[in-house]
Amino acid sequence: MHWRARIDTVDGVLRGAGVLVDGSRLITCAHVVEGLAQVLVTLPGIADALPATVAWTGDWRRLGDRGDVAVVELADALDVPPCAFAPLDLLRPRRGCAGP
Repeated sequence: MHWRARIDTVDGVLRGAGVLVDGSRLITCAHVVEGLAQVLVTLPGIADALPATVAWTGDWRRLGDRGDVAVVELADALDVPPCAFAPLDLLRPRRGCAGP
């Protein structure tokens, strides 16, 4: 699970978590990076305090808002396997339920 990340402010204040989705990008919640342009990313056991920028945030306004998503981009790509997401065709309704 080398794809798990911690996201801090540039002065070291813990803000939340993220997931490495490729060599240089992570997804996190928009409220984690709210008001920030630069952050530091730590992948426990891999790398500490990597400089990164907030590349995109969803249309987030408050907790519980479905747009609470953001993309953080590392200054330098890592040679670490990213998170492997399940294929969408695995999401099937469970017996007796309308959705997965």
